[in-house]
Amino acid sequence: MAQDTPQAVRELLQKMHEERLAFLQAVSSITEEQANAHPGGGWSLKQQLAHLVEAERGYRGWALTAL
Repeated sequence: MAQDTPQAVRELLQKMHEERLAFLQAVSSITEEQANAHPGGGWSLKQQLAHLVEAERGYRGWALTAL
């Protein structure tokens, strides 16, 4: 972060929380079948979501360490 002051980090964590809620709302209507599909032989939506969760955990951990 350009300014990793405690306030900036708290604002980042709040924004991450808000975006996570919006994202969960957006994907809440996806069926299990849709989540497990492998379009074009690539990763399924479920696999992509798992990677996003891991990235978020890492980024959140970094932000908490910056506090």
